[in-house]
Amino acid sequence: FDNAGYGGLLSPYVGNLTRLRILQLSGNFIAGTIPDTISHLSHLIILDLSANRFTGVLPNSLGNLVHLQTLDLSDNNLQGTIPRSINYLTSLTNLRLQTNGLTGTIPNLRNMSLLRQLDLSGNKFSGAFPTSLPPESISLISLRNNNLSGKLPSLIISSLTHLIVLDKTSSVDAWTMPFWLIKACSK
Repeated sequence: FDNAGYGGLLSPYVGNLTRLRILQLSGNFIAGTIPDTISHLSHLIILDLSANRFTGVLPNSLGNLVHLQTLDLSDNNLQGTIPRSINYLTSLTNLRLQTNGLTGTIPNLRNMSLLRQLDLSGNKFSGAFPTSLPPESISLISLRNNNLSGKLPSLIISSLTHLIVLDKTSSVDAWTMPFWLIKACSK
């Protein structure tokens, strides 16, 4: 039901669809909060509610969706912090929370050993650059347009052997790219 022009609220009764594997409602006009009952969708592998008008915070109960492979809540008006329960999503390969109003620090994502794409750009994350990045097999990290500070830890960056895109543009002027990485990228 992508781009179908649906509006209104996402009913809490969505939690009754317990055998649902894909919930893809991107590009609509759905507003309100993400119902906590979404955590009852224990077989869900894709949750895509991007490009809607959701507000409120990310439900802590998202951590119950342990089979989830794609979580895309980008381009909404979500606020607050990323709940720590997100670390229970160990099957996640794509995490897209860009272009919201999320705040706080970026949590430890080390448990997400299958993560390939991480896009947290266009939020209000602050603090030091995270020292516990996702696994070395990640191919995309986008953290641009946040309020992060500090240096990119060379030990972490050097372990990201499959990284194709590291997008930190405009995050903060204080970030410095290690010379060895610039040299390696110019080869």
